[in-house]
Amino acid sequence: PLWSGAPAHLMTPDDFARRPLRWLEAVSDLRGTHTAAPNLAYELCARAAAGAPDGLDLSSLRAAISGSEPVRWDTVQRFAAAFAPFGLDRRAISPGYGLAENTLKASGSRSGDEPRALWLSATALADRRVVAADPADPDATSVVSCGPADGLTEVTIVDPGTRTRRPDETIGEIWLTGPCAAQGYWQRPAETAQTFEATIAGG
Repeated sequence: PLWSGAPAHLMTPDDFARRPLRWLEAVSDLRGTHTAAPNLAYELCARAAAGAPDGLDLSSLRAAISGSEPVRWDTVQRFAAAFAPFGLDRRAISPGYGLAENTLKASGSRSGDEPRALWLSATALADRRVVAADPADPDATSVVSCGPADGLTEVTIVDPGTRTRRPDETIGEIWLTGPCAAQGYWQRPAETAQTFEATIAGG
């Protein structure tokens, strides 16, 4: 908002926690187009949906960003179903990934795309392997897509031990670079060198 000159409205965690639907009522009243919160906020609103006022109107929302903690597929599903009668377009739900070291957003699903999940074997994941599973399988767990890298940010999955790129559909550490990356940690040169000056082996 500061960069683009768009108006922004903030809500304190206390105000939200006392009555989660206050957040969606503010979106409705202000005709908000973009909002962001962690998965827990969407979960609490889905649980409280029966108390939503008749006049609630979420049709203005173009992006309801869910990030800052793991995005849960069952929460996405419940939130979408609970607020569809109030004008929420399922395609507005936008799982994303960010971190302070990148001045927040690193990736996010594109506007107009439906949220997506991959179903994997939980047992295999615990063993750091990626094995597709049927959603009906008791061992299946969902992994929600947080979309492609945002803007000029480049995201790579790396084996931190060997500092080499991992192939698609394997597990590793998330490394990124781009113009949004911070310069380092304030007065912490050792941590800055380890985190911000890491390089992939041979590159």
